[in-house]
Amino acid sequence: MNQTPAALLVLAAAALSHAASMTSHAQASLVLTLCAVAIGVWGVVSLVVAGARERELLIDGHARLDVLDRVGVREPVRALKEVVRPAPARVDRYPLEISVDTQSKLNAVARLEGRDRSELLDELIRKHLPEFEETRVA
Repeated sequence: MNQTPAALLVLAAAALSHAASMTSHAQASLVLTLCAVAIGVWGVVSLVVAGARERELLIDGHARLDVLDRVGVREPVRALKEVVRPAPARVDRYPLEISVDTQSKLNAVARLEGRDRSELLDELIRKHLPEFEETRVA
């Protein structure tokens, strides 16, 4: 569920609770209150889950955000030229599974230094991992 429907559930719970407080019939008031609590809890939980899911989508879309940061913060004309220029094709490009904390650190350092995340990650790997020769079997 997205944030808008979840927020509408919370709004419906508020309307039900108001209706429960305005009625003079005891049983109707109890039923409306119980419905308001159930729908309110459902709406709040859905809203929290939708917010977390949206945050994950933003983190996954880090490439688009990095481009926007470069365009808006540092040397806009040069950054736009970099965005327009196609990236060189890499043959052995594999996705890495990096934790959320590590991704946020990498995003922060890349933004502060005005560099691309891939470039920063390549440099870190070159500096901190030992070199091994690749042996190929024919």
